[in-house]
Amino acid sequence: MAPRVLLHLVSKLLDPARLLNYSLGPSKFYIQLLPHDRSDWLKVGLTLRTSIFLWIYFVALDLFIYLRVSNSLE
Repeated sequence: MAPRVLLHLVSKLLDPARLLNYSLGPSKFYIQLLPHDRSDWLKVGLTLRTSIFLWIYFVALDLFIYLRVSNSLE
């Protein structure tokens, strides 16, 4: 009796249709849709400030490196 039950369980696990349905099932992770009727101004402000800071920081860093290299060549 045990081999028959075991064979039944193995055949259920290896059933291609069951594997396909499992892989195409609903996702366990989903993206929450945000309401488009109002903006989140805190996120907008933080994003803009961060991008402006990074642009200024990296341009200044490149300028300082350029000045250091040009002064060491003279």
